[in-house]
Amino acid sequence: MASAGPQFLTVGHVCLDVASEGAQGAETMHPGGTATYAARTARELGLRCAVVTVAAEFPFDEALPGTDVHCVRSELTTVFRNCYGSGGRRQVIKQRADDIRNSDVPPAWRSARMVLLAPLVGEFPPDAVRWFDSPLVGAVAQGWLRTWDDSGRVSIPLSLPDLPSDALHLLVLSEADAGFDVAARLTGSAEVLAFTRGAAGVRLCIEGRWHEVSAPRAEEVDPTGAGDVWAAAYLIRYSETGDPFEAARFACAAGALCVEAPGLAGIRGRSDIETRLAGGNSRSV
Repeated sequence: MASAGPQFLTVGHVCLDVASEGAQGAETMHPGGTATYAARTARELGLRCAVVTVAAEFPFDEALPGTDVHCVRSELTTVFRNCYGSGGRRQVIKQRADDIRNSDVPPAWRSARMVLLAPLVGEFPPDAVRWFDSPLVGAVAQGWLRTWDDSGRVSIPLSLPDLPSDALHLLVLSEADAGFDVAARLTGSAEVLAFTRGAAGVRLCIEGRWHEVSAPRAEEVDPTGAGDVWAAAYLIRYSETGDPFEAARFACAAGALCVEAPGLAGIRGRSDIETRLAGGNSRSV
């Protein structure tokens, strides 16, 4: 049941990620989705967190312990297959849950200290940034960029989302989803535009100027969700410091830890992030 007063709210489809394991390539499903990774990050960092989502079945107790969840029932749960190789990431949408509506958001949650919009498959429109009274709103753009064919294979379209230019503090785009040319076309969509690049760190656009923030070294096991962890960790640290570069360095360390274990197991708490947070710098380009 919905409860009042989350400090960190994320909105978007939870999903199940399909993976092939073992010599026989047996398929298994793991909980995933930006909303899941972001809320789990907020919880590990000690915040009261909540999720608004739509699904049929999902292991909420396993994936999101201690998190308030408002889940609207759907006939399906969104399911993704992620394939990583030398050509980058290939994604297939195997099934999609219903849309998320404005009326699905509990009124008491609209003024959370931080809101992260986490669309996966365009389940709510870009003007959802207007649904909230939060002082700090961010979004991960991937779900507004994706399109897919009849087989579910994902691609990035030429058109970009029409985002209100004065509503977002943070907009995050990953190089796994689109090239830097797409990110450059989104400048002005938020106070801070972040283009995450995995081991290469992140590029930040602030007031029309690009900066680079490096990432700590990591032994990559599974890159899934690292950009989602980055977005949540950035918002949380920015709310504490008001410094976008300090927030980005903190988020890069959180992302580096995330890739070192499969799935949600790589999401770590503040002490581990601070231990990893050694080095990293920013420079204008």
